[in-house]
Amino acid sequence: GGGVGGWVGWLVRGGGGGGGGRIHSKMISLSKAPATPDEQKIFQLADNEEVWTFERVRIVNYKIEQLETSKLPVGLFPNVTQEVVEHSIQRYVESCGYRISHYISSYTPIATSMAQSAILLCKRGTPAMQITNRAILEDGRVYEFSNIVAIDYAVTYIRPFDREIHRSRID
Repeated sequence: GGGVGGWVGWLVRGGGGGGGGRIHSKMISLSKAPATPDEQKIFQLADNEEVWTFERVRIVNYKIEQLETSKLPVGLFPNVTQEVVEHSIQRYVESCGYRISHYISSYTPIATSMAQSAILLCKRGTPAMQITNRAILEDGRVYEFSNIVAIDYAVTYIRPFDREIHRSRID
């Protein structure tokens, strides 16, 4: 299956001639705590269930470009470690036997806070893109909720034309 409408999105990076470059992650923190009411709602959890929270930086061509804070339900992923956090979360999820369906992502331009700027090594108030993701399994469960602050961010999408949506519009 092509996922949600078969759309494809990918990152086109600022600097370094676009395209790939070496990306790696460094963990800042990893903790486990009882789910807050918001987290219970997002992950459809009971009162006594726990959630992992990790913070990591994404480094591209030796430059820190993203600060990510992510949450994963402990019930789905009992064994999250630094090793997991510093590698591909998608690969880890699928290695646990789950099948990823799609993502719901929101993009909001922001100015970096003092705390974010200290980690991203930029001036406070630097323009950045805040990306909020809900990652969804094929059975409809949300398996990850993440918030990313990205500097030097640009994106290009290929999206299929949706004839039904355009037909229903009134000019």
